[in-house]
Amino acid sequence: MKKLFLLLTLAAPLWLSAQQSLNRFFDKYAGSEGFTSVNVSADLYDMFASMDFEGDEDLALVKEAILDFRGLQVLTYEDAGENGQALKYFDEALALLPRDDYTEMLSVTSPDDNVRILARSPQEGIVDNVLILVGNDDEFVLVKVDGSFDLSRLGALAKDFDMEKIHEKREEM
Repeated sequence: MKKLFLLLTLAAPLWLSAQQSLNRFFDKYAGSEGFTSVNVSADLYDMFASMDFEGDEDLALVKEAILDFRGLQVLTYEDAGENGQALKYFDEALALLPRDDYTEMLSVTSPDDNVRILARSPQEGIVDNVLILVGNDDEFVLVKVDGSFDLSRLGALAKDFDMEKIHEKREEM
């Protein structure tokens, strides 16, 4: 037990350092020219979670799938010119990803696009702290979701996901 405690004590600063590096990356570029940043706090989710979803099964499933939402950050960059700056930001963020604590769930590399999705899995069927990184010559996107998600409930939601319903609602707008 002492060895486990010592190991956790030594590993915690490394994990916190990686998280802080991503937070510093967001802070460094948020509000800079070409960048758009979005921060969603846990308070907004709490407001959402306190709502009554009687009659709307999809929203109720989303609420059940999100076990512990602590925040969402999105940072995007759109290159107005033809200088490929977006890939520079992709590479910079990729170097900061905490790969020791995260499992790479998806990796796509092509001449046109690069995508990485990483997550922590503290227990079977639960995903915690998801990182999504997308980059190409013109665009860069970093999404950081702090929270825990039940994969079986997300799977049920995806199975019932009705794209036709979404298209109909879009056309009504």
